[in-house]
Amino acid sequence: MMETSHGCAPVFQAPATDLEKLIVHPTAAHHERTLIFLHGYHMEAADLLDLFLALSRVHKAWRFVLPQAPKMRVTATGDECASWFGDLTDYQGASEDAIDVFSLRVQRESLRQILHAEVSLLEGRSSHVYLGGLSQGGTMALDAATYMQVGGVVTLLSPRSSASLSRPLSCPWLALMSQDDEVFPLSWARNLLVGACSVTIVPGTHWLEDDEERSFLRSSLEKFEAMVKNPDAGLQV
Repeated sequence: MMETSHGCAPVFQAPATDLEKLIVHPTAAHHERTLIFLHGYHMEAADLLDLFLALSRVHKAWRFVLPQAPKMRVTATGDECASWFGDLTDYQGASEDAIDVFSLRVQRESLRQILHAEVSLLEGRSSHVYLGGLSQGGTMALDAATYMQVGGVVTLLSPRSSASLSRPLSCPWLALMSQDDEVFPLSWARNLLVGACSVTIVPGTHWLEDDEERSFLRSSLEKFEAMVKNPDAGLQV
């Protein structure tokens, strides 16, 4: 597995069992928690590096793992780009596109390998490992969280309702949505968001400023830290 500290064969032809990733190591002498965070569609993991380097200066005992989605040819458009799953339709935002379930399943298993490695680093404490993602990455993270034992999940500008929770979500979920999101409209996810412990809705479109993303992630990590320190109190929102 390629690992860079501080993608890939088309998913439809062969399962991507090994994802490249960037690692932001804890700045403290000890490692207490890990967030595995997935970038958005057509992005690179490196696009998020500055954001998590800044977070690491505040949350010093956290390890941040930024996997890179493989490049795949999207069935609906023929485009080849970094993507966590494929779409079978392209309605140009008029309605929600159908997800290629096979590609979703393949990446779920790829993420499971990363999760198992991070849990091992924390001596089996899966409650100290979290999943998260931005846009399409948030949809992927939420799907994966229903199949894996994690301490919580945090999503920004997602999920899509077509990636429905086919299995119960057994961990806390914190979500941030934009009021006028033109890519993942709030109406698409409204039914799913009922299952979230905390939903923050901010003004604006799908394209947030870096300081808004950083502020939400920082507050989410603080909530997860408090929950781990005092599990009987639950998640305070």
